[in-house]
Amino acid sequence: TGSLPTLSNTTLDSLLFINIQSNMFSSTLPVSFVEYWPHMVEIEFSNNYLTGTLPSAIEKLFHLTQLSAHHNSFSGNMPTTLCNFDKLHDILIYNNMFTGSLLDCFNDEVFYIDFGYNLLEGSMPTMYDTLNKFKVLIVKNNYLTGYPVIPPNINTIDISANAFTGTLPIAAFNSTNLRNFIAADNCFSGSLSEDVCLATSLSVLELTGVSAARTCSQTLLHIGDRSYSSKFLQGSVPECLYTMPVMQDLYLSCNGFSGTIPNIAPDSLLSNISLSFNRLHGTIPMSLQEKVPMMRLIDLSYNRLTGVLSSPILNNSSPILEHVVTLASNRLSGDIPQPYISTSSSTNTNTNTDNFHHTDTYSTSIYNILSGNMFACPYFTTNVLSGDDNSNKYACGSNDLDLGLMAYSIVAGLVLALLFYISNYSATGEGVAGIEHEICNNVPKWLKLYIFWKADSVSNGQSTQLNSSSNSSGSGNGNNNEIT
Repeated sequence: TGSLPTLSNTTLDSLLFINIQSNMFSSTLPVSFVEYWPHMVEIEFSNNYLTGTLPSAIEKLFHLTQLSAHHNSFSGNMPTTLCNFDKLHDILIYNNMFTGSLLDCFNDEVFYIDFGYNLLEGSMPTMYDTLNKFKVLIVKNNYLTGYPVIPPNINTIDISANAFTGTLPIAAFNSTNLRNFIAADNCFSGSLSEDVCLATSLSVLELTGVSAARTCSQTLLHIGDRSYSSKFLQGSVPECLYTMPVMQDLYLSCNGFSGTIPNIAPDSLLSNISLSFNRLHGTIPMSLQEKVPMMRLIDLSYNRLTGVLSSPILNNSSPILEHVVTLASNRLSGDIPQPYISTSSSTNTNTNTDNFHHTDTYSTSIYNILSGNMFACPYFTTNVLSGDDNSNKYACGSNDLDLGLMAYSIVAGLVLALLFYISNYSATGEGVAGIEHEICNNVPKWLKLYIFWKADSVSNGQSTQLNSSSNSSGSGNGNNNEIT
């Protein structure tokens, strides 16, 4: 902890590496740390509380190949002295407070740059498309604008959470070297071209809300912690994306895509797929449902999907991974397959963090499929899906409506029975007749007609029965006299 000491150039002039990462140093960076070590090759200052600017004396480190100063509180403009190194190839200064614009003076040896999570502005320098050895470029979470410049042989690029405009830089997908493309939360427009599938080595495609950055979106409404934007991409998701040979992570949420979800290749490597907050319709393909046990994330919520769920295929060759299934707010129906009902959530979690993606924490068998759908289930089931947070308050199928109709029918039946009873015995007293009159004044006209018709029928029947009884009685007396 504390401040970094001032070092002498007499004892460490042949030092090649220095590593003080993951401590609690909280001072500025002394000039002596970078001035007197002409043979220094690697500097590791990350994960401290260092402040101030990077000393300009760093330019004297002629043999420097790697500079790592991320997760500190360095500020000021990006140091142009970084342009003076012939051998520098890794510059990792993300998670600081650097301002100004991106550097535009790198040597041809640079291949890994991470300037993410700073306060950088302006556009990307055009000279980036001349750096043939560039493999990783990360500038996420800044305030960059304009159209992104993509180095030709890039392997990983993350330009997310900025304000880039124009159409998606499809030219980047002409390279078979591209493995990870992340451009979420920007101000792009247009559609997603099928040319994206030309990048046959693509493993991660993250395009969540590419038109929904706060600087350009027009928010329609807020619901809870979510905002709904009026800006979306046009068209549908290219079907070829679902069958790309090495695709593992496909994130296309919050873009307003239309169309259906096609079948997934049997040998697909897909581990995470998120298509929520779009306008997809049709059914969930069986090939995708069968892969549930082998996937970490399936998020198809807030679409217009219909149909029923099938039972995931569980066998010895299918690894049971920690996974999340989110299908809320669609139009799904039918029975909930038994594997979803009998599987409960686990407390085991898995956290995977990397530099150019995002942090995911998953628990075994977490489901969110009840809310906003209408699945069938037995009456009075209270715990439909133990891994779903909505299980305790979910109304299965149309139970609420059915029970309401049943209650209404019972009450209506009782009223009709009472009226029928009154109509049959209306002649027995004025009190009952008074009750009948009061009730009839408050019932529909058709019900009044039924009551009067029924009363009349009953009266006629009683008169007929009386006459018949009198005749029978007289005849009986006559017979008795004869016998007597």
